[in-house]
Amino acid sequence: MRIAEDGPDCYGKAGSLEGYASGTGIARLAHSLFPRRWPLPPDMIQLAVAARSGDADALHVFATASRYFGRGLAMIVDTLNPERIVLGGLGMRLMDILVEPALRIYKEEALPQAASVCSIVPAALGESIGDIASLCAAFDQGQLLRDHDHESCSHIPLKHAAPDGEEFIRLLMHGHPGHRVPLVEYIVDDVVMQPVVEQLLQRAWVPPGPGGAPCTGYLDNMIAFWSGMGYDFVRFELSLPFPERKTSFPMRHREA
Repeated sequence: MRIAEDGPDCYGKAGSLEGYASGTGIARLAHSLFPRRWPLPPDMIQLAVAARSGDADALHVFATASRYFGRGLAMIVDTLNPERIVLGGLGMRLMDILVEPALRIYKEEALPQAASVCSIVPAALGESIGDIASLCAAFDQGQLLRDHDHESCSHIPLKHAAPDGEEFIRLLMHGHPGHRVPLVEYIVDDVVMQPVVEQLLQRAWVPPGPGGAPCTGYLDNMIAFWSGMGYDFVRFELSLPFPERKTSFPMRHREA
């Protein structure tokens, strides 16, 4: 959902809500606002520490993100009229410097009747939300685990992962269930992917290139991550860098 004319590029769309309300997006926002200080998107933990220490640049980044985050929440509540919105990782870790300022903007922008019946809360599972989600995926994909030998499915990453993208496409095209339910993922933030790459895959983390452009080492790590986790299909969302060309057109004045 686009909430600004311009902004961090997430989901292939500059100015999207994801760009202002995710770890990846806020890191890219810091890079775009202060490219000399952060030639590459900074580490989110370090950025948050800087903001809580009173760093003016970091505070400006979070103030910008929270303003658009709040507007995005207001748009969701005004449109869908939900009773509750549950925030994930950022809601638990950045409550003071991101969520609380965003909620002030939200209360100013949302329709009072809609806001009065909607509560916006952090996930009750806290930091265990990722573990619970992984267990749910494992139970849901039980057949996937049974297709591997016991040793390989006792830990992540899988030793003998067997992704099958063609089976997923056949399921979409024809609707015939295969031998197991495909394991599909839409997006995983770099802040989640990096520790898996470094600690479980034992690979050196390589950040994306300047301006979020992909580079060989970054793409190799992405492939190793998705394959090692056993996913059959993932969406690759990094946009291609096209040269910009600005063209001006002469104004034509209509005579009365």
